[in-house]
Amino acid sequence: MKHLFSLLFISIISSIGVAQCEDFEMTLDYTHPLCPGFADGSVSPVLSGGTAPIDVEITDADGIVLGVDGPYLLAGWYYVYVIDAIGCELLDSVELIDPLPMVIEEMTVVDPTAFEICDGSITINEVSGDYESIYYLWVPDPDGVSGLEANVLTGACAGSYTLL
Repeated sequence: MKHLFSLLFISIISSIGVAQCEDFEMTLDYTHPLCPGFADGSVSPVLSGGTAPIDVEITDADGIVLGVDGPYLLAGWYYVYVIDAIGCELLDSVELIDPLPMVIEEMTVVDPTAFEICDGSITINEVSGDYESIYYLWVPDPDGVSGLEANVLTGACAGSYTLL
């Protein structure tokens, strides 16, 4: 009879613990990387309920524990494990996805009229990919035109130019 009582007691305690955990909830706030290969994605749990202190652990697909500060994540799967002071646990995951790379579809190059005359230009006519706006960084940038929507480089001398 003593055995039966301990089994019943464990069952009652377990039910009380489950009831205490019902209000402990988590959603994930996340951002995908802005560019392919960039480590600027983020994952943050948004918690409600639970009993302090609450511990949070974020791991990547390889099981490596990551810090919970700052947006420094590449594309990939991330797992969030949360446990509060009374042992209530939450687990969720999210996949961060790289945007489609930007590709220059059409470009017009006008060569300088002579070797020492800087009257050439480069115009980016069409770009495809996943973006909201484009910031052009021309190197070198003879006229200082780098910036948002600066798709035309003028005053170009003979030589090589890099567009980021």
